[in-house]
Amino acid sequence: MRGALLLSALEVLENAVYPTAEFLGVLLTTSKGDYRALRRFSPSARVTLAETLREFLKERERFYKLLHRMERDGLVEKTEDERWKLTKRGKTKWRNLLKRFDHALPVASYRMKPGAEILILSFDIPERERRKRDWLRSVLTRLNFTLLHQSTWIGKGILPRTFIKDLREINLLSHVAIFSINKRGTISQFTG
Repeated sequence: MRGALLLSALEVLENAVYPTAEFLGVLLTTSKGDYRALRRFSPSARVTLAETLREFLKERERFYKLLHRMERDGLVEKTEDERWKLTKRGKTKWRNLLKRFDHALPVASYRMKPGAEILILSFDIPERERRKRDWLRSVLTRLNFTLLHQSTWIGKGILPRTFIKDLREINLLSHVAIFSINKRGTISQFTG
């Protein structure tokens, strides 16, 4: 997501003050950041030394561009002893990014497992949570569900557990009802 790298950099400086080289090292090895180049340095990767060095230099250049941009925007400043620290503006930006990432919706890349089970999914999501409703509609479309009536969808197969888990995490599970149809009836045309 856009801003993830900036969030990682601000997060690193939120808890400590670092000289440039140390800040680079911490950001390169952070588990939350986009800088994962050092993890690719394992012998099993079968990468030549030149490729490894090129990758590292590219990541380092990206780091310095980010650092320059953060300094230009007033998010960080150098102390008298040449260490980087967050400014008040940087702390505010960090908090705002944290809030934005807390409200981010999961990536809708689920795969419906094949199965003979017919599912009906109905939802009643309040208007104030329109983003979540739109997200759910796009997920259902990608899972090959068909709109039956207003907020009622029908599909065939087994829903992925990650989808149910994500519904719970974004507080939609209480607004969604999922029914399984075991006997054929008026919807037999759907089953073929």
